[in-house]
This record gives sequence, C-alpha cells and structure tokens, in this order.
Amino acid sequence: MSRRIDETGNELDRRFQIGHLLRGMSTQSVAEKLNVTDRTIQRWIQTGLTWQQADEFACKILAENPASVWGLEWEVAADENIDLSPTLFDSW
Repeated sequence: MSRRIDETGNELDRRFQIGHLLRGMSTQSVAEKLNVTDRTIQRWIQTGLTWQQADEFACKILAENPASVWGLEWEVAADENIDLSPTLFDSW
C-alpha cells in the first residue's frame, strides 16, 4: 500500500499496489473481468487502487478476501472507511 501526499503535506486516499499481484495475468483478461479498459488496469498498476477498488479486485480477480491479500494494511484502511453515519435502525 502506498500513501499519496498533496502539496500541503496532507494525506490523500490510501492506495493498494497490484503490480506484484498480476504476475502471470494479462492486463486484458483482468480488464475484461472487471469490465474496465486495458488502459485502466495499466493506470492502476502505476497509481494503485482505492479501498473500494481493492476490495473488488481481491474478490473478483484473486478470489481472496482483501484482508488475506493486504493484511494489516487492509484492516487499517477498512477502519478508516467505515461509514459511521446514522442508519434507519439507530432510531429504534
């Protein structure tokens, strides 16, 4: 996983690297499974995936739980992305 920092030093979204996970796979076959272009996969190799993209990638391409792919980094990112907004059930 990598972190992107803006010009003021603030951390942008966490990014999960996939290049090492694609060994032996063609970007075209991965793109077809995710319904994106081959160029998108190439861009993701350069920039990494967002938390949501990493979730879908792990499940659809690797047939793995994202936590087993990225370990503790995934758990930290998941904690940061939990939606704590009230739900309909909170009022009961």
